Amino acid sequence: MSRLTTLGVVAVSLLGLTATARADSPEFKCVGNERIERKQSTWGYARSAGSDLRIENTQSSVGWARSAGSDWRIETFGGSTLAFVRGSRIERSNGETWTSIDTARQFAECPDIVAAALWVLRQAGRL
Repeated sequence: MSRLTTLGVVAVSLLGLTATARADSPEFKCVGNERIERKQSTWGYARSAGSDLRIENTQSSVGWARSAGSDWRIETFGGSTLAFVRGSRIERSNGETWTSIDTARQFAECPDIVAAALWVLRQAGRL
C-alpha cells in the first residue's frame, strides 16, 4: 500500500470516528446550576421551586420534576403526571418500567433528575 493510500485510509477512519462521537453526544447539556444548552446555545433552565424543579425553555415552562418522598414525579406544566423516577428507573405513570437513568443521561448530560425530566418530556412531545 502506498504512503498516500495509507494516509487516505487513516483520514477516512478518523472522519468516521468523529461522526460517531457526534452522533453519540447528548442532545442537551446542563451548564452551571440551572442553564440547559442544546447545540452549544442556551435552550432553557432547570429552576428550583422549593423542593421541585421547573423545566423551562427560553419561551415558556414545559414541565416539572416534583419531589415525592424518595421518588420524583415528572409532570407536564399543567400538572399531568407523565412518569416517576424511582431509584435508577424511569417508570410510566402506570408503574411499568420505561427506561433507566443511564438512558436519560445519554440524552442529556445533566444531573439525574433533570436528565430524566428532559427525556420524559421529549418522549411526550413536550420539548
